[in-house]
Amino acid sequence: MSVAAETGQGVRAYGRVLRLPGARSFVAAGILARFPRATLSLGIILLVSAATGSFASAGLVVAPLVGGMAIAAPLWSSRMDRHGQARVIMVSLGCLVLAASALLVLVLTDAPFWTWLVAAFVTGAATPDLTSAVRAR
Repeated sequence: MSVAAETGQGVRAYGRVLRLPGARSFVAAGILARFPRATLSLGIILLVSAATGSFASAGLVVAPLVGGMAIAAPLWSSRMDRHGQARVIMVSLGCLVLAASALLVLVLTDAPFWTWLVAAFVTGAATPDLTSAVRAR
């Protein structure tokens, strides 16, 4: 079988899945839910580099963000398994909004640099891994 034929069958399979009731809204929600995790680092790099004029400082702030994500993601996932996705995602969303807002205020008010690092870590830790939640569904 040619690659073109295999690709055509794969596309048709996706079409069949997307025609199932509720599938389109679920796929759309899954794609949108991944944006914050994917764009948070970029947004912080742009914010910090604009505030400091240094991409090195921006990289230093993003490092604890990513560390917080790596450490907390399994914890959020285990909470989702125990208490349900919707409940845990709402809690994490509230935590993420508060932590990211605190980081934004700290950067914009030129607070001490170490506070940016702490806020970045907390922001990362407040970001659950929604990819695994989507896969579980």
